Amino acid sequence: MSRRTALGGAAVIVVGACCGLGSAARAQTKMSQADAQYVAQAPGADKCGGCALFQAPDACQGVEGKINPGGWCSLYTPKA
Repeated sequence: MSRRTALGGAAVIVVGACCGLGSAARAQTKMSQADAQYVAQAPGADKCGGCALFQAPDACQGVEGKINPGGWCSLYTPKA
């Protein structure tokens, strides 16, 4: 094995490890339901089911835990 091959392999390992850490960091950036002011029943027309962050059937990209499609939180962003 040449030095060039060894260094190239090490670079691939480092890049792969960094990509994995980035995914873990993004997964940990969700807000608690309390911090997002989440309510299971939306008082108005804006509901989680119409939010760009909502992931059917009961998840959100920005808020931890199970999310009711009829709920609402301060991160509400209408789907485009």
